[in-house]
Amino acid sequence: MTVVVWGAAGYTGSALTRYLCERGYRVIAVARCWEGRRRDGIESFEAREVLADVAGFGARWLEGRCIFVNLAGRVAGGREELYRSNVEAQEEIATCAKRISDRAIHLSTTNIQFATVQAYGDSKRAGEVVWADTIGGDGLCIVRPALIYGGPRDRKLARLKKYFAIFPFFPACARARVAPVYIEDFCEEISNLISTSQSGVYDMRGPEDLRYSEFIGSWAEATGMRVRFVPVASFVVLGFGKLLRCLPFMKGMGVRLWVMQQDRRATTAECLIGETSIAEGMARTISGWDTKGEKSDG
Repeated sequence: MTVVVWGAAGYTGSALTRYLCERGYRVIAVARCWEGRRRDGIESFEAREVLADVAGFGARWLEGRCIFVNLAGRVAGGREELYRSNVEAQEEIATCAKRISDRAIHLSTTNIQFATVQAYGDSKRAGEVVWADTIGGDGLCIVRPALIYGGPRDRKLARLKKYFAIFPFFPACARARVAPVYIEDFCEEISNLISTSQSGVYDMRGPEDLRYSEFIGSWAEATGMRVRFVPVASFVVLGFGKLLRCLPFMKGMGVRLWVMQQDRRATTAECLIGETSIAEGMARTISGWDTKGEKSDG
């Protein structure tokens, strides 16, 4: 079976591409630009790397049955940037998917339910509508994962480690809770959706529901760092996130910090639950760094 992974140069995309290749899928890895991009070792597998040319992408890359997995999107940026990436660009990508495949999996986010995320959540929600209108029916599966973490190429954790080495404190909103999904669990669930031809809308979360400070604390403990959490209101977290953008090694973390600290609420979507505990996920991440002899440079 052929799987088109659109957005394959990013953190989740490169991990999914490698995971699928290891399990015998023929993968066509698509990205806007490969030069200088992180590939997470996928160059050692038989994944055909293709530039994201929506107009020119077509059947010439395909052999037999194809499933389209879209991971392209933007987390950080202004309202206009988010709208261009998460809505306007999705119209072109979804049209391309419909042209070459009868099944598509679109990655959204659980943060569509939070008004406080505003532009990001609104753009991802509108993107879901685009995919539903374009593909629709039994041909579309929408996945809304919680925070995805772990693995030797997780830039979020690498940047937090650098932050802790300089600043031994961290703001935390008391109501903020997360259910982080380990990267391999994410890849496994997507692989299951591919193989079982399921459709519908699914939330995805890890096995543990915990305070955000507990998640960050687990990472600090795993890396031998000491950190003190300072209870603050949610608007203070937002301001702190903006300040983080001023640090070169924390680029992009400001918005992610705010997104990750949202208090989760129940949804009507069916839920996919990963199996890897936070402690095990952190240990695997550290082990992966040691094995590769490198860390993500962020």
